[in-house]
Amino acid sequence: MAFITINGKKFPAPARGLGFEIATTVDSARNANNTVIGQKVGRDQQKINDVVWPHLKASVWAEMLQEFEKFELTVTYPDMVHNAWTTRKMYPGNRSAIPFKFRDDGLPTEYIECKCNLIDMGEIE
Repeated sequence: MAFITINGKKFPAPARGLGFEIATTVDSARNANNTVIGQKVGRDQQKINDVVWPHLKASVWAEMLQEFEKFELTVTYPDMVHNAWTTRKMYPGNRSAIPFKFRDDGLPTEYIECKCNLIDMGEIE
């Protein structure tokens, strides 16, 4: 299995250094004793931060960006909470890359530091 699969397509393994983040949404306030009162809203949401591919051919990066254009992504990745594969609906955050090599007509043939974040859309399974 690929490290990350998006919309059923296996993506190249990203570089080390990506991070998994879990956010818990709480509907809370403080009472007269300054004690937090409230409860968890929905389920924990996950984010995959700093997904970086150090070097990609322009054609591969373009294929990946075309998947990201769909906005709603089905992402399968390692869930650190259960140490198992999980699939969530996510959307891509900002995407960036640095052109590295070029064709004679000026179009890039390779990119370096291809980056994105993947953010959980929060739907309850």
